[in-house]
Amino acid sequence: VVIVQTRSRGKVAFTKYHKVRHAIVILQARKRGKISRSKYIEILCAVIAIQATWRGLVARSRYLQIRYAVNVLQGITHMKAVRSEFLSMKNAAIVIQTWM
Repeated sequence: VVIVQTRSRGKVAFTKYHKVRHAIVILQARKRGKISRSKYIEILCAVIAIQATWRGLVARSRYLQIRYAVNVLQGITHMKAVRSEFLSMKNAAIVIQTWM
């Protein structure tokens, strides 16, 4: 009778131990999953911030290149217009001077 009771109590204790151990393993897994997800979200936010900063730098660089090119083209266009006006005035002055 003592042996049966001992084995019965041992089986009950063993079953309870396994249930508690299983619950602990599940809780640990959930906690690790939560920590992993929060680290992933933190890294994802950092990556998005770096990408946004890089895209901004690239966009600003392209904008400045285009702006510089537009300024150069406007300068050339203005120079040609002013030079054309100057040459027509010079030719007019030469015509006037030849008649005097």
